[in-house]
Amino acid sequence: TLSSSSAASDVYKRQAMARGSRALSLGLCVLLLSACAIGPDYQRPQVAEPVHYKEAEGWRQANPSDALARGAWWELYGDAQLNGLIDKLNSSNQSVAQAEAQFRQARALVRSSRGSFFPSVDLSAGKTRASQGTGSSSSALSSSSSGIRDTYNTQLGVSWEADVWGKLRRDLEANEASAEASFADLAAMRLSQQSELAQNYLQLRVIDEQKRLLEATVAAYQRSLTMTQNQYLSLIHISEPTRLLS
Repeated sequence: TLSSSSAASDVYKRQAMARGSRALSLGLCVLLLSACAIGPDYQRPQVAEPVHYKEAEGWRQANPSDALARGAWWELYGDAQLNGLIDKLNSSNQSVAQAEAQFRQARALVRSSRGSFFPSVDLSAGKTRASQGTGSSSSALSSSSSGIRDTYNTQLGVSWEADVWGKLRRDLEANEASAEASFADLAAMRLSQQSELAQNYLQLRVIDEQKRLLEATVAAYQRSLTMTQNQYLSLIHISEPTRLLS
């Protein structure tokens, strides 16, 4: 009896070790496969650029800084009305609002892609009401009986997609790149609208000053004409007695 029990124990241990080794092998395979990814990593294409341009003399190479915050650059003009117009543009311009909505959508896609790496849990609950009834009737007597039954049900589901071939990671990389491009588009759209407003406003101010200058010039010419007319009339009044005396 002891030998048979020990043999059964050995068989159980071997089976347990076999199951453990299979589970470990499966886990290692999943880890190795998850390190794989579909397609190569993105590499920026190499472009043959000349060392110098013939027009380079006297010019300085530009250093784009799209990621830097430009701040309220229009405040350098010190015009309160311009500041108010820019504030209204930032909050009410439809082109800027459209670009901002596209950027929020891109960020939502990034969050959704990151959430795909984790399990998702679905929980649903419901209630069903059913009734059963029997009845009989005759010319002298009628009777009926009925019953109402409430049934409650709850369902819990868990799902998880293993990123075996790197599809989720590629989707995340693509959505992150799209979000960065959308942010650059938003910054460019906002700066374009602000600069266009500032240029139009300053041009309007220049036209106002030209109008004021022209009005002042017309007033000066009017005063000069008045003075000339007065001098002419005074000369007539002076020469008239002299002619009579002669």
